[in-house]
Amino acid sequence: MKSRWKSLVRERNRLVHSDLIDYDLETSEGRIRLSEKLDAQYDRISALLSEVAGTQKGYALAMGILQQFHESEEPKSLLSIEANGS
Repeated sequence: MKSRWKSLVRERNRLVHSDLIDYDLETSEGRIRLSEKLDAQYDRISALLSEVAGTQKGYALAMGILQQFHESEEPKSLLSIEANGS
């Protein structure tokens, strides 16, 4: 995922700092080409943001489960079983 973010950042920086001159913004065709390029980037960025959101939800869920486990009596019970050799 990190490499895809880096790639999108490089692509956007290249567009803003050098490739933008390749688009003739005085013509409808040039504006349409640029719009299509930006729309494609937007779609890739949106997909990555959705992936990040899903990862965050999974992490939060896992942390909640770990916290519940930690606050329960189960860890003490498991340690007791190990200490007794059972």
